[in-house]
Amino acid sequence: MSAMSGWSISALTGMSDPILGGMAIDTDRQRVWATEHGLGVLRIDCKTGDYVVFRSQLEQPESYGPITVRRDGSAFIAVNNSRRLLRFDAEVDPLTDLQFNPILGLSSHNDDVIIMSDQGNGMGVSCLTHSGVPRWTTLVTRGPVKNFFTGHTPIFCTDEGIIAIVAQQTIECLHMSYDGGVRTRTNMSIPGGSWNEELVASSAYDGVSPVGRRYLMDASYNARNHSVMLLYAPPSGNHGLVVIDWPLSGGMPSAYKIPVWTSRIICVANRLLCYGSEKFNGEKFIFTYTPSPANRIPASEVPVLSSAITPATTPLISQLFATRPA
Repeated sequence: MSAMSGWSISALTGMSDPILGGMAIDTDRQRVWATEHGLGVLRIDCKTGDYVVFRSQLEQPESYGPITVRRDGSAFIAVNNSRRLLRFDAEVDPLTDLQFNPILGLSSHNDDVIIMSDQGNGMGVSCLTHSGVPRWTTLVTRGPVKNFFTGHTPIFCTDEGIIAIVAQQTIECLHMSYDGGVRTRTNMSIPGGSWNEELVASSAYDGVSPVGRRYLMDASYNARNHSVMLLYAPPSGNHGLVVIDWPLSGGMPSAYKIPVWTSRIICVANRLLCYGSEKFNGEKFIFTYTPSPANRIPASEVPVLSSAITPATTPLISQLFATRPA
């Protein structure tokens, strides 16, 4: 169980098979926040191991979804299948709800919240103040959102601007400024999921969808390497789950095997904070994982990436926090 050393989310929540809706890190206070679909909100202190659970069931079919933590330690949480945007202070006490379009992803920059949402005619990236006043919205894709594979965490705020991940037939990475402008749009040339032209929705009201199997499971931003980390389930090859480290400033991507079942990743100091387990069902953990050279995968073992992946070096790994999870 060495790969599973960390926090048992099953034990902390009292749930045998918890489903995480989102995960975020408060680096200034060394805290991890997470949402569980049907339970509520969990906050863990990395220094002491203390935790707080806010329990509040939602109305069906709502569930707790994406989460972001602002620089003052407060959190914004999206409610899936709803227009509600929940707010919590740093002590996990609920504040007044906001209303917004259905939210696909959340991040934060200074006092503002950056949102990727379903705009009805496509996906948009928006900036809201802490009180919910919109600053701007930019439409980044057009067409029914059900035709896109967004993963669990499709948007990140960085020192260089906003990084947004969208995928229709292939995965694209958008680099945006904090005034809403799109600087670059990079096609990564790998599929976001299985695609069937006969199942493409022509409007938001169509019941069809091209989703047969999703390959893009989650994503995170690696500030040290200025790269995007993709949690990816290749359609073919010898590996069921890999992490792709894709440089945004040039260079070729590298792929690393994931030894256990994982559904969420966050990159901090070139180390991944993961959510998962040794089995698909059962007790779930938050644990750390290092994409080291020993775990690198030859391109030949992931055919869909073979045209892009070449051997690359991995920088030295620094500690995730001053005190690592026990």
